[in-house]
Amino acid sequence: MVYVGAFGVLILLLIFAFNNRFVGREYYAPRVGPLLAHWVGVAIQIAWVCIVTFLLLDWLKGDHSRADLWWVGVLWAVLSVAWELFAFHWVQKRGWRDVLDEYNPLIGHGWALVPLAYLLAPVAIHDWLFGF
Repeated sequence: MVYVGAFGVLILLLIFAFNNRFVGREYYAPRVGPLLAHWVGVAIQIAWVCIVTFLLLDWLKGDHSRADLWWVGVLWAVLSVAWELFAFHWVQKRGWRDVLDEYNPLIGHGWALVPLAYLLAPVAIHDWLFGF
């Protein structure tokens, strides 16, 4: 049952991510430049992941093992990357190079930190609040 709830939370987080990207492109980028806007978006999305995980910890308080929490993180990370690849390549018709550049730290991009936050948030926030 924890995975059904986790999937619903992921949908909410992906909606935040979509909105975050739109606001970054339309509002931040013209004001601060595309690279800084990208990093603002990364920081905002990581904050959303942590806030939503914190606020929706009722499903984490139940009778779940540490392995369940790790699997929730894996589910979030894998499905969020799959969604990004699908949305940016097939929906927005961006080339694979443009899509993969979002994750490339060698050119100053840091979106790879967001799936890392998805992976670690359930366990890290649970442990922070409830102990190991």
